[in-house]
Amino acid sequence: RDGTLERDLEAQADIITQQRAIIEQIASNLNVAGAPEESAIRAALPDLPPVTTPEEIADIAARMQDLDRLCFSLRQDLATLASELGLTVEETLDVAACAADLAAREHEVRVKRVAEQIVESVRDRMIQKVLPKTEENMRLLLPQLTMGRYRDCEITPDYKLQIWDDAAGRPVAKNIFSGGARDQFSLALRLAFALATLPEALGTTPGFIFLDEPLSSFDAPRSEALVDLLTRGQIHDNFSQIFVISHNLLFDRRAFTHHLRLEYGAVVESTLPDH
Repeated sequence: RDGTLERDLEAQADIITQQRAIIEQIASNLNVAGAPEESAIRAALPDLPPVTTPEEIADIAARMQDLDRLCFSLRQDLATLASELGLTVEETLDVAACAADLAAREHEVRVKRVAEQIVESVRDRMIQKVLPKTEENMRLLLPQLTMGRYRDCEITPDYKLQIWDDAAGRPVAKNIFSGGARDQFSLALRLAFALATLPEALGTTPGFIFLDEPLSSFDAPRSEALVDLLTRGQIHDNFSQIFVISHNLLFDRRAFTHHLRLEYGAVVESTLPDH
């Protein structure tokens, strides 16, 4: 009379609707048409515990939805991994092939690490052998290139070049000198290193040195000092052939045994032998 019965009936109808939706979801997950009987559900899920309440049915449905979402997420992760490895999804699922590929890559990494250690060791030994000789050669070249202004230098443990400066009374970093002086020091260092790396026996390769634009920032006196070093000094004595490319004409090119002049890529003048 007061509507209680109607409300109870509506509540029961809602429960029935919810249960029917849960059963339909389970049927969908099991790929079963229509609403399956309990026997069909238990045949598909033999480990399913006895279900006696709507809450337990709802819990099972929720867990099945969670598993569906997890499977979808795993498939996406697998596709992403396959793309990053440059493989197909089927190839990434081949555990044996993946294990073999992993072993091969790990071996490659170990080989590269050993090679890196060997290179570093050889580099260190070369530096220890070449560095003192480079400093020694540079002390011979500096006075010739700088017309006697600078005579001594040292290479620091971190391979920075320092030049002895009489005014300062100590070795000074190369970068505080003028641009022209820095160019002289850099060229002297390169020539000194080239001499230091020559084979012990003269006449063995390499028998030539190739200098590309060594005079580009030199004035006439500095240019002549370098030309003298190349044609009559220590560089001349250690290399049978010396090639110099230069746009700087502030020196006597007759100091070289041969020369050729290019204009727009074409030879316009040459003293090279005809043959």
